[in-house]
Amino acid sequence: MKKIILSGMTMMLFSLLVSCSNMGKDNATVYKPGTGEGDKYVQVIQDKDKLMPLKESFADITSVLVPADAGKTYKDTNLATALNGLGNAQDKEKFLKALNAKKQLEEAKKNKDANIVKIDEEFAEVLSKLKFESDVTAAGSYELTLKNFRDSLSA
Repeated sequence: MKKIILSGMTMMLFSLLVSCSNMGKDNATVYKPGTGEGDKYVQVIQDKDKLMPLKESFADITSVLVPADAGKTYKDTNLATALNGLGNAQDKEKFLKALNAKKQLEEAKKNKDANIVKIDEEFAEVLSKLKFESDVTAAGSYELTLKNFRDSLSA
């Protein structure tokens, strides 16, 4: 009789232990960066002030860029010229930070249930934080800088 009671108590304690270890896992939703709605949206770039520039390597940079225009290819030999065409060190760093943000945000768009609208809004926030002009045609805008950079890289 004692063995039956002990065996039953052991099973009950084991069941309690297992259920406690799973506690909260069934109801908790794990969000990946770039997913969620409203106040549950998970920022891809948590601290925009600590955004690091993308490495100045041809492979890293071209992985972020859209393919070169028809009939052209990006050339590794043009990288130094394209980077120098960005201007001073601060302008180059700002552009490389924007490319790094773009890379991270594009990766987040691949997540299941990615919130594309919020991810695009987050990129606009990054550009604003980096003080890129918002007018597409204005000198100093991200879009114009990107176009000139791509043209130099594929010249």
